[in-house]
Amino acid sequence: MADQVDKEIIGVSSKMDIKKFLRQTERIVKDVGAKAGEVAKALEKDAAYGTKTGMIRIEQLSLETERGRLLSMLGGKAYELIKKKQMAVHKGLDKILEDIDKIDKKIKEKKTALANLKRQRTAGASKSSKAPKK
Repeated sequence: MADQVDKEIIGVSSKMDIKKFLRQTERIVKDVGAKAGEVAKALEKDAAYGTKTGMIRIEQLSLETERGRLLSMLGGKAYELIKKKQMAVHKGLDKILEDIDKIDKKIKEKKTALANLKRQRTAGASKSSKAPKK
């Protein structure tokens, strides 16, 4: 009875059909295994590609960062030389130098304001510590 039920479930009715069914199933399993292997190889290649491109991109960004740092240093040194009148100023740089001078003035004002606030706080703290206790 169980044999008959199993045959009905898989849709075969004779020993020949069972052998054919098993061969087809085996072939399907092999095909699936082969496809899985192909997919795994493709995924491996994609992962290797992603890793390589990621590493190259990181190196590129690192080099760009270093370049920016060096350009900043160059600009700072050039600015110092211009201020000391040891380097000629190109006409196109006048506006940039004026903007830097304006920002320097504002920075100085902010530092002075912070120093004043600190002095006021310190003075206020020392007065409150000298207050008589009740």
